[in-house]
Amino acid sequence: MKKILRTPLFWIMLTALIFRGYIDPQGFLDTKRHGQPNTDSPDVPSYLEPPNLTEVIFFGEVNTARTPVYPLFVDIHRRLVGEEHLFAWLVFSQRMISLISVFFFYRIAEFFIRRKWLVVMTALVYVGLVSILLFNNWILTESLSVSSVIVWFFCLVIYVQRPSWFRAGLVGFGVFLLIMLRPAFLGLLLLLFLFWVARILCYREHFRSDLAGLGFALITLCLVLSYSQLVWNKTGIFNTTVLGASNQYICVIQSGLFQKDDSPVGQRMNTALQEYLVMFPEKANDPMLLRRPRVWTYPEDPITFVSMTTRNDGFLPTIKDRGDYAKTLIKANKLEYAGFVVGKFRQQKVFFPVYALILLEAVMILLQWKNTGTISLLHCVFLFLIAGLLFTAIAGAQDEYLRLSLPILPFVMIMPFRLLDTGMTIKAEKLSNHSRPAIVG
Repeated sequence: MKKILRTPLFWIMLTALIFRGYIDPQGFLDTKRHGQPNTDSPDVPSYLEPPNLTEVIFFGEVNTARTPVYPLFVDIHRRLVGEEHLFAWLVFSQRMISLISVFFFYRIAEFFIRRKWLVVMTALVYVGLVSILLFNNWILTESLSVSSVIVWFFCLVIYVQRPSWFRAGLVGFGVFLLIMLRPAFLGLLLLLFLFWVARILCYREHFRSDLAGLGFALITLCLVLSYSQLVWNKTGIFNTTVLGASNQYICVIQSGLFQKDDSPVGQRMNTALQEYLVMFPEKANDPMLLRRPRVWTYPEDPITFVSMTTRNDGFLPTIKDRGDYAKTLIKANKLEYAGFVVGKFRQQKVFFPVYALILLEAVMILLQWKNTGTISLLHCVFLFLIAGLLFTAIAGAQDEYLRLSLPILPFVMIMPFRLLDTGMTIKAEKLSNHSRPAIVG
């Protein structure tokens, strides 16, 4: 018992129990909501529809707006505690899962950071992150996404340390669960394939388990493609949900590409924009009119007004029609749309420190390659996990980039402490070399 009490992890978990289990930051920010689940997001109702697994498995009936993991998570709680206490128990479960994720985060930090006191500081920062504490109260996928991606990356770390078929299977099946929790994790599948191929080519001593990992990745790919086929059968869109097409359509409106379109749809959208400016003449000279954060109300929000007015007049009635229209405009205006996407990254100044940390991490990997002739694949996965999820959140979404990029936050917290640890190691090595006696004669 004394040995356990002396370990830093015990005290970190105890601190996490207080922060993740008891402290409610929402109560400090909004006293009227103290202790209450947050259901303000317009996305919440679509997650509350209970999935019928029998219909999904045997008849291919899927919820085309949401992947099934979080609705299933909600439905399990509904069956256990009933509708009256559903939200309260969902928040409790999310907080407890978030608490457990602290253990896995600590182990990941130990892999990337040598000095124990820096590992402890990193873990404490993660424990007290207000943004994650807040989203533990939201009936959305953010809380589970953060906790799940940490557990998945821990499985990858464990595999690298002690390769086995079972751990390779956990990594592959974990990616499938992440994608079924949140389609933004789809890029992890490509990252996983690159990881296994690189290991097969570079690490011959673990060839069998790496080959098994590649096989599990292929099975995961088949499962994702099968699910996407079910969505395609229902909507004509080959993806895990239809939200990608919907987001792309809104992004096209935000980019203003429709203003160059002479088709009947483009003409109606331009007319709708003029109608909006007649209603709100004070916004006529706003250069960022279509690129400001959405307010999601009609007719105050220009993007919502243009989209709904066009649809009410019979244009682009289905999500597939809107997605196809967006693809056509993007294909015809590739450079302009690329400039729009770059502008989104420049506009999000809050992410500038993250951009800098990503660049520094890439430089560290290249310096390691130059000095030792080797590259750590796990460090590459770490870097591309952060960069890929951030790119998906900003380039692919229409708004709410901070919320959508939340799963990268724990890994971003590791980066400055890892840089500090590396800098201290380099300095210590230089001092050690200077203190060595000169070889004479």
